[in-house]
Amino acid sequence: MHIQIKIKIIKAQDSPLKVGGGLTYASDISTAGLFIKGNYTITNQWEAAADFNYFFPKNYGFGVKFNWMALNFNAHYIFHEQEPMTFYGIGGLNILMIHIPSYTTLGAKVGSTTDSNIGLNLGAGGRYKINDKLSGLGEVKFVVGNASYLQLNVGILYNL
Repeated sequence: MHIQIKIKIIKAQDSPLKVGGGLTYASDISTAGLFIKGNYTITNQWEAAADFNYFFPKNYGFGVKFNWMALNFNAHYIFHEQEPMTFYGIGGLNILMIHIPSYTTLGAKVGSTTDSNIGLNLGAGGRYKINDKLSGLGEVKFVVGNASYLQLNVGILYNL
């Protein structure tokens, strides 16, 4: 009698969901901030990504302070992947929001105002796999719209 035992080794797959955050800077807004981000892997070459950016309030003098925030919905096209590096193109939708709280200048009270602009994101990014759970990331993207600016992101992603 002959008994054959087969052992199948299964390589653990990366989770399709990555979450993280880091530091951001926007050129024409001229201020730094923080971002949180989520990535979902659709295929080997496509990812869906969403991020929220909060830029530190900027004082323009005379009591005028601007608060900027941005919400982005992007697609990532992975054009090169060789462990530990991944490089991708970025394209998507940007919603830039601005809030100016009420202030008093030259004795006159000015009421608060809020506005938003919609633009398109075009850029590139990369990830460096630190270990099975963590990756560093860097991105540069240009937002094209009524409020165009260049944005730089540096942060970390956690593989769920």
